[in-house]
Amino acid sequence: MIFQLGFFATIHTFIWSKEIILVWLGPEYIDAVPIMKITILSLGPYLGYVVLRSIVDAIEVRAINTLNISLSLVFATVISIIFIYAGFGTIGLAIGTTMGFAALGIMTSGYLMRRYQISFENFMLQWVILLNILFASLVLLIKKYMASFLSLSNILIIGFIIESILFSFYLYFFYRKNIGWISELKERIIR
Repeated sequence: MIFQLGFFATIHTFIWSKEIILVWLGPEYIDAVPIMKITILSLGPYLGYVVLRSIVDAIEVRAINTLNISLSLVFATVISIIFIYAGFGTIGLAIGTTMGFAALGIMTSGYLMRRYQISFENFMLQWVILLNILFASLVLLIKKYMASFLSLSNILIIGFIIESILFSFYLYFFYRKNIGWISELKERIIR
């Protein structure tokens, strides 16, 4: 669930990040767009960490989360310093932060996958990537078309509607594939 939903959220938030920043904060924040786009790439892994950290704490007496946080902090710091000295400035900090969050999410989910022998086949990687490429391409085409005659606010409103429809199709696809987390969610809602 985390991978399938997080991947969708990351890609589609990345696509709309410029419009969100310009509408929400205004055009004076246009320089923040590349930094935000880079940071958004860590959304999926960070979501994985946030959802799974309490499970790791519940099943393990060792300080696995503390170790993962410490290692990802060191990793983020080293990457940030390297990119800053390479002349990337705040972009370097964004890259380092993104890499740190990615490492944190990967280490946390990797720990649970090893502990419970969770197969990567359960992730439906090919379908997730294929659907997201298809939906992202569709959104980019529609967004480019709308940019020629709509205001930024209207583009964002229509974009939200389009994304809601695509997300519904995305969920329906996994429902039809009889994915476990959707079946469990349906069972809990209907009860």
